[in-house]
Parts: sequence; C-alpha cells; structure tokens
Amino acid sequence: MRIETSGRDVDRVEAGRSVIVHLDRDTDATRGDMLVPLDDASLHTGKRLAADLVWMHAAPSRVGGTYTLAHATRTVRTVLERVRSVLDVTTLESHESAELTVNGIGRVDLRASEALVWDEYDRIRGTGSLVLVDPVTGDTVAAGLLRAVPHD
Repeated sequence: MRIETSGRDVDRVEAGRSVIVHLDRDTDATRGDMLVPLDDASLHTGKRLAADLVWMHAAPSRVGGTYTLAHATRTVRTVLERVRSVLDVTTLESHESAELTVNGIGRVDLRASEALVWDEYDRIRGTGSLVLVDPVTGDTVAAGLLRAVPHD
C-alpha cells in the first residue's frame, strides 16, 4: 500500500487531509470506506451493535422501529431490536424498560442493514460513536456510544 498527498508519497498524514491510497490489488473501495489492519483484535465488525443511547426526541423509542444510523462517514438503515436497560439518573441503577423516553439513557441492541467496522467508544471516540435519525422527519432522535456486543 502507498499513501499519496499533494502529489508525493508519505508515510503518514494528519486527520482531515485528503489522500490517495494505492492498494496492492484491485479492491472496491470508495470515499468514506475504512481501511483497517486485519490483525486488530480490538475492532468490531458486523451488523449487530450494542450501544448506550441518550434519547433526545419527544416521541419514545420504538422496538422494531427503523432509524438511520450515522457512524463515521457512513449512514445505514438500522432497526432498534431491544432496549436492554434504562439508567435511573437519581440512583444510578439500571432497570428494565420497553422504551427510552426523552432524556432517557439506556443500553440497546441495534441491527444495521450493512456491516460496520467500529471501536468501543472508550477506545476511539470517532469510530465508537453514532447518531440515530428518524428517516421520515430527519430529526435526530438519539446519540450513542458503541459497546461490545453481548453474547446471549
């Protein structure tokens, strides 16, 4: 692989700079795709996501509802599959709930229409965060921190 910027080859570039990446084989890669090392065990890939969300919309979340998920440079259709728990901000205890309401904080399971590559938020914020948008109104409904997907 070779990285080029401003007409010359470089070993590294600062975030935000435009580059041309020359790969060692033909690959269907386009603007916004992530290039990651295959041996990085801390990366997560797949359509199943777990996240801590802050619900910011007056209408409550809908289990089974479809949202647009914005992550890094990608936007994908996403289904809210489950609300695992909601945080009581007074006691800091989690409890079961079927939905998130305005200003509610909770752990949820999401299923994206396409596979994503992400880090847990605590490791790298830029690839560990997301925004959920109502696909009909365009309203931002939630912001979230990506977490490891539980195996249950």
